[in-house]
Amino acid sequence: MIEANFLNMPNTRRIVTVAAAALLIGLPQIHPVRAATTDCILSIRTQDISITPAAPFLNQSARIYATVQPECQRDTEGSVLFYANGTEIAVKPISYKKSGRAEEVWANWRPTQYGATTLRVDTKGEGGEVGDSASITLFVDRDTDNDGIGDREDPDDDNDGVPDKQDSNPTDPTRSRDTDHDGIDDSVDSDDDNDGLYDYEEQGIGTNPLKYDTDGDGIGDKQDAFPLDPKRWEVPPAPKPAPAPAPASAPVVAPANTNPVSAPVPEAAAVTDNGEVLGATFENNAVTGTVAVGESTNTSASTDDGSWLDWLMGFGKWLLLAILFLLLGIFFFWQDKRRRDDKDEHKV
Repeated sequence: MIEANFLNMPNTRRIVTVAAAALLIGLPQIHPVRAATTDCILSIRTQDISITPAAPFLNQSARIYATVQPECQRDTEGSVLFYANGTEIAVKPISYKKSGRAEEVWANWRPTQYGATTLRVDTKGEGGEVGDSASITLFVDRDTDNDGIGDREDPDDDNDGVPDKQDSNPTDPTRSRDTDHDGIDDSVDSDDDNDGLYDYEEQGIGTNPLKYDTDGDGIGDKQDAFPLDPKRWEVPPAPKPAPAPAPASAPVVAPANTNPVSAPVPEAAAVTDNGEVLGATFENNAVTGTVAVGESTNTSASTDDGSWLDWLMGFGKWLLLAILFLLLGIFFFWQDKRRRDDKDEHKV
């Protein structure tokens, strides 16, 4: 029937039909391309990720575990990728039998970042297609004293015996307290509170070497005259002494006159406070002569002493000098004679 229809066609149409048929026969057969489909997924969930130890410490080894479940009906393989805060840690290969059971893979990890950290696990199929992804968040702590307790939970991070709440350097076992914040630990600081008093001085006076103002009156212990009394801090100024009264002049008293016939004191003579008359001497209560103030009336003793000293300073010194030269001459003469005698003995 096809042939009858072809023969009944006009010539032009028959030519076109023949040409089209020839073209189709000459071209290669084109098969439809099957779209790539993800028919096998490596599944992972948040609860499938764990870490040992559960609370890892900074710069200490840990291990991340991931349990992967294949969702496919054929044998397959793929890879598991581990990340910490977006940085790749490791890539582990994995393979499954058809309808296989879940498999666990792990990767070693040494945390280098302190604080909150996100661990993520991704899966990829055998063709590199992205499979599943899950993540957990944990806190990476420090263990300064390596006692197995993280610093956030450890009451004494550096294990120096001073609790962290009282330790100005909680992670340094060589320093525990710096009361005055001068950068010098109290164990070697001679003035812990920086009040200007050495610690041993404060122990001696009873003030607190760890407190700048022991009595709390606002005045530092060194400037406080009463560092243990909050009501006093300075010594009151001493009262000025009253001016001394001018000395009263003694009344002039005339000497007692036991001889009624003695001559009166001349009016020109002056009388001192002790009753002496200047410019006159007394013998039997009578004025006999004048003397200067301060001179002694014992003229004989002073004359004898003066004569001996005058002689010694005058002629006496020359006499002593002559005696000295005489002794020296005798000494040198004796030395010379002794040398001559020795020489004579050698000649003999």
